[in-house]
Amino acid sequence: MPASTRVRRISGHTLQAIPIDHIKIALDSLLYFDNYQNMEIKQALIALSALAQETRLEVFRLLMRAGPSGLAAGSVAERIGVQPATLSFHLKELERAGLLTARRESRQIFYAPDFRGMRALLAFLSEDCCGGHPDICAAPGAGGRAGRLLEAEESLS
Repeated sequence: MPASTRVRRISGHTLQAIPIDHIKIALDSLLYFDNYQNMEIKQALIALSALAQETRLEVFRLLMRAGPSGLAAGSVAERIGVQPATLSFHLKELERAGLLTARRESRQIFYAPDFRGMRALLAFLSEDCCGGHPDICAAPGAGGRAGRLLEAEESLS
């Protein structure tokens, strides 16, 4: 019998050791879960911190309105009314937070919302929402069953 699966007697009780490979797999799974959970929280904090600044929030909302095609950095600077150097810093923070993507076209850099990053943040914020009834959290006017339920509730209030 391999050393990792010997039967042992402790205080009159017979105990069988768990194979070391099984222990390693269990510990790796726990470590993965802990790292995954922490990374999710850390990424959410980075994204929320990026949005917790007035100019960056305004830039993000402008780019959300622009949609997947995005806007050139110069156009964003004009519309928001900030200096290009200042805007560049804010755009990099939003990109680092996983909320924007950048693409170069000729001599211009276009920024667009990273919808996957935005959806991941919203999913993280609402994953344990409303005791298992996420439809309660739907925004009024959002359409669908959840939006109609909220609108009906608000009209009764």
